[in-house]
Amino acid sequence: MSLKKNLLPLFFILFVFCFTTVQGQVKDEEYIFGYYEKNYDSLLSQMMNTKRINARQKGQVQISSTYYTTSAENIPDSVFIKRLKTIPTIIPLTYNAKVRGFIEMYINRYKRTTNMMLALSEYYFPIFEKILDEVGVPDELKNLAIIESALNPVAVSRAGACGLWQFMYGTGKVYGLEINSLVDERRDPIKSTYAAATYLRDLYKIYGDWNLAIASYNCGPGNVNKAIRRANVNGKAGFWEIYNYLPAETRGYVPAFIAATYIMNYYKAHGISTASVEPPVVTDTVGIIDNIHFDQLSNVLGIEIEQLRVLNPQYKSDVIPGKGNNSYYLKLPQIYISKFITFEDSVYKYNRDNYFRPTETGSFASTSGKNLEIAYHTVKKGENWARIATKYGVSVSELKGWNKKKAKSKNLAVGTRLIVYKNNPLAVKTTTKASNDGDNKAATTAASQKVYHTVRKGDTFSEIADKYNTTTKNLYNLNNLNKNYVLKIGQKIRVK
Repeated sequence: MSLKKNLLPLFFILFVFCFTTVQGQVKDEEYIFGYYEKNYDSLLSQMMNTKRINARQKGQVQISSTYYTTSAENIPDSVFIKRLKTIPTIIPLTYNAKVRGFIEMYINRYKRTTNMMLALSEYYFPIFEKILDEVGVPDELKNLAIIESALNPVAVSRAGACGLWQFMYGTGKVYGLEINSLVDERRDPIKSTYAAATYLRDLYKIYGDWNLAIASYNCGPGNVNKAIRRANVNGKAGFWEIYNYLPAETRGYVPAFIAATYIMNYYKAHGISTASVEPPVVTDTVGIIDNIHFDQLSNVLGIEIEQLRVLNPQYKSDVIPGKGNNSYYLKLPQIYISKFITFEDSVYKYNRDNYFRPTETGSFASTSGKNLEIAYHTVKKGENWARIATKYGVSVSELKGWNKKKAKSKNLAVGTRLIVYKNNPLAVKTTTKASNDGDNKAATTAASQKVYHTVRKGDTFSEIADKYNTTTKNLYNLNNLNKNYVLKIGQKIRVK
């Protein structure tokens, strides 16, 4: 992707030339796998810890880690060649030793990772496929998201690239993604996929070659053009003709893409099964017309905040800034859509002064002035302004504004202490005016008395009522339901 110089990919690592010694050789793959293991496992672990817990209720796949594999080492090249040729795509899927190395990596050394990626693809690939088809680019480009982010919508690279498709700030802006203290549409699965598909289409228009477009997505058109000039090839240059002149990372990027495409089509042939998957909950979207906090939604609708965060990763601070020039939407499990529509006014009004303070201009201020939570950050090796800003949910300009003297230096020195006003809308809770204390205390007390039950297989209204010492009629009234309503597994209903 453009401007990603020195970017360490989140799923694959730099592909380098062979190292040789007098006594023998250290293979490319050994260097790659070691580097890959060091940097990727932490990302995978962090991502899976978030998505694994109550995953079905949060709108994601439920993942286990059962797998078995057949080693790829004894499979002849002819088998891989034949299988790649059978994949229906207009993108050339060249086979060589470099591609084989990545295929073996999937099968032999990172089968658990492959198992999990297959599970996550059950959720994300249908979204990608629809958008890629609409934009008019090949379906197989969906596999680039595996290489870029390991299908983690909130993944952030050391260079500041973010989201499923790892857009840098500048490129994201160019392709219409909103990025500010509250919203980062690089993390929006739908909008970021439209941007990535459009960017790839534009790159293909430049080169007329999908492998070069893919390479350019990784290192930028400038580096690809420079490699073409340095290769000094006669006629039309392809990826493999300019391979030796590309950045090391990009030399591994296209082989990694080909291997990912192979394994997503032929994992069963190697005894790899998709992780245990339960279908994601059915979701729908509603437009937001006013500023709203996830806490308000959670308290009025009875939906868990973590579920809201997983379904709406683009909202960095649990706040949707609905009042403004841009249009924002909220994704909810379908079972909550009608409830939101019914209680929409109540959601917006719930403890509003606790979350949004009116300003002289009529807008809201949830993270400004004395209500900000002050933090101090000590710069570590490899950190830059963009990475630190992303960590605290603020913009680079804000971070530099709070540290003006230190921002004058070209580079951040390790050990530098920065002031950070954390983007925490809930901080205003501690400074609510005394005149509102009584109402807020009463509202908080009422909210704390609410009790919810998560519907399990076999549950009925009668059994739930008995369990919580209430009546079925009371359950119907509390949840605005009628006696003919059919409970759904995973649904949360209020019982008190």
